[in-house]
Amino acid sequence: MTVPPEASPTAIGSATALPTATAARPATPTALPTTPEPAVQSDNLFAIILGTVTAPEGWAVRPCEGDASLLCVWEGEEAVGTAELMLYPIETLPDFQEMLSSAGVEPGPLEEPAPEFLAALQEFVADYHTSFETDRQAEYGDRVRYSRLETQEVMVGEMPGLRYGFAGLEPDGGAYERWVTTVAFDGELLYILVAFYRPGEPSSFRSDADLQEFLPQLTPIVARLQLPIPVLQTEVNLVRTLRDLEIFRAYGVPGNPVGQVVAGQPVLVTGVSLNRRYWRVDCPAGTSGHCWISAGPDATEPTP
Repeated sequence: MTVPPEASPTAIGSATALPTATAARPATPTALPTTPEPAVQSDNLFAIILGTVTAPEGWAVRPCEGDASLLCVWEGEEAVGTAELMLYPIETLPDFQEMLSSAGVEPGPLEEPAPEFLAALQEFVADYHTSFETDRQAEYGDRVRYSRLETQEVMVGEMPGLRYGFAGLEPDGGAYERWVTTVAFDGELLYILVAFYRPGEPSSFRSDADLQEFLPQLTPIVARLQLPIPVLQTEVNLVRTLRDLEIFRAYGVPGNPVGQVVAGQPVLVTGVSLNRRYWRVDCPAGTSGHCWISAGPDATEPTP
């Protein structure tokens, strides 16, 4: 299976105990609104879906600035690391479609996530790890030992998911790198969340100890995310496009257009994003499920 490169290298080698993390400091809650104000002007999904978070004492966790779906971890004014959320439409993952079929599940919009997805996700994780184990063994040689992290069932918002990863261990037992990934599927989109330590890499945690200290907080943070991607009801049923617009598979995720509507075209609306920056619409022919177009005042206007 070809693994999306943005999903960060994660793999499982052998089930081996890893160095014990430093004693975690007490966690302190950081209150964030369960449903952000509609005025939130960011496409960073964490600014939209993040619930109440906890962090080690003296640390803070908040959405990063900008539109990338990054969650920033800080100690005072110093950056500790980030977690990144990536979304992949099912039509871009033909191998995963086969895994779903093997598990007896058909992709498509669901009223609620199906636990049967876990069987396909287990196969996805195993195949994913095999690819990266080969990659890392070629890189490591005899210098670093490839060690699996335990694969665990976790909740990703309302979806059952899996958490997995690996560590590259040096002869003295220290970690050359560590990758921790969480994956879930809602019937239309594959969600992949990554936090990692690898010196010199952008978005890396500043140390393996810092990453391990944060991981106990990451589990409840992920469980409290408003996922699958939330949608609000709206009294608007129809809009007219004011310019040519791209149709997106998921809002807040640039670079995933699946079609286009031309200026002046009427479009049926079935919902609005929490930040009210996107209308939910039917996907174009050949793409099942829900899609999104801009709700900006320069892009669309409601039609009676």
